[in-house]
Order: sequence, then C-alpha cells, then structure tokens
Amino acid sequence: PKFSGGLGGPFFGEEPPPWQNDLHEVNETFRFYSVHAANHPELGDGFVESYWRMIPQVRDFTKQFYEFDGLRFPHAWGYSGKEREALPVAFKYFYMQSASGLIANIAWWQYEFTQDRDDLQKRIYPIVKGAAEFYANYMTRGEHGKYHIYPSFSPEQQPTLWCRDATIDLAMARHTLRAAIQASEILDVDAETRTVWKDRLENIAPYPTDDIGILEAQGDQRDYLYGHESVLYCVHPSAEFRLDEPIYQKL
Repeated sequence: PKFSGGLGGPFFGEEPPPWQNDLHEVNETFRFYSVHAANHPELGDGFVESYWRMIPQVRDFTKQFYEFDGLRFPHAWGYSGKEREALPVAFKYFYMQSASGLIANIAWWQYEFTQDRDDLQKRIYPIVKGAAEFYANYMTRGEHGKYHIYPSFSPEQQPTLWCRDATIDLAMARHTLRAAIQASEILDVDAETRTVWKDRLENIAPYPTDDIGILEAQGDQRDYLYGHESVLYCVHPSAEFRLDEPIYQKL
C-alpha cells in the first residue's frame, strides 16, 4: 500500500462521509495498533509512506504557525499533510498536541518489528526525529525545573481546553523522545540534539494525579462525562506503566 486508508476507508454508507473521510490523528492510529501483533507489518508500510511524504508540508506549517523547527502533525488532514481544522469552530483542536507522538509511535513500532535499518534511516527516523523536535521546542520550563506542555487539550474532553500537561500529551511526548533517542543511537547521528531530548525526557512534568489516580490534565475535577479514553494513553501505547503497578489499578 502507498497510503493510509483514511478515517473509515470505503466503509461509510453515506455521502458525503463524516469528517470528509479525512485523517484524524487518534482515529487514524487506532487502525494500526494490531498490525504488528498480527504479524502483518506490510499493512503498516502505507502508514509510514503517507507521513513520510507529508514531512515538507508539515515542517513548513510548523515553522509558520509555531515559529520553530519540528513536525507538528495536524489534528485532521488530507494526504498533503495540510491542517483542515482552521475554521473558528474547530480552532480549539490546534491545542491538541498528541498527534505528532501518535504518528511517531506507529512509525517506530514499524521499525521495532521489521528491524529494517534502511527504512529507519530513510523514512522512520525523519518522522520520529521531527516529532521529537516539535515536543522539545514546544515545552516550556517552569517551576522546579520541570518542562510543561502548554497550552494543551485532551481529545474530546471539553473542560480541558487550554489546559496544561494533558496526560495524553505527556505520554506521547515521553514515548516520542525515548524513540528518538534510541533511533539516533542506532544510526549514530544527532548526538548534540540527543542531549536535548534526554534533558526534556528526564525533566518532563509528572502525570497529573489526585487521590484516585491519574487525571486527564492538571486541575481536572472529574466533574464531566468523559468522551475519550485519552487518560489511558500513559498505559497504551506509551507503555509508561505495567499492569501490576499500583497506579495502573487506580486508573
């Protein structure tokens, strides 16, 4: 396959299809969580190819909007990589910062499964590196020397709009930085940049918690109906906690 299949592939029974059948970051990655476990890495090839081809457009957008280098993959986009959520009613989705990590995650898993060093060098590392650059540049250092992700927005959880340190963002930033560090060591490149990534990873803010467990975001009051499982992204796909750890039981 040469491209990823869109939000619902050909399976919508109405025209036009919901969301214009574009690529939404969370929905897009859902479909690829099982391909490696099913021993079908060839099904992940179109995913990697799609996002590798988007890099020039995404890098230009990131530079124009955020005024720094990196790859901030959009919340919703077509195959060119151009953000489609620019309307005022949807502008809030610009504050979701999980997309780059979600995309980098599937790309990195493709390498971990295939161990294809050539593909890592050509397509996968540019995706992972760009996502890591985005997070490293987007974070700001705050109290106690910790790096924070702000502004942020936990997907579909309206009360978290313009929050700080959404759990899904922290989880995907951590995963991306770990992958970028490991990939750069395998390829023996970007030693100087690697020190920046290590600094961010070692000093990133902890997950927001209360007496019950991990929260959607800092300051979350748990006083609304959840519309998304994003609080669990610290368990999967970022693998921050094991099933037998007490914090997992609280989740």
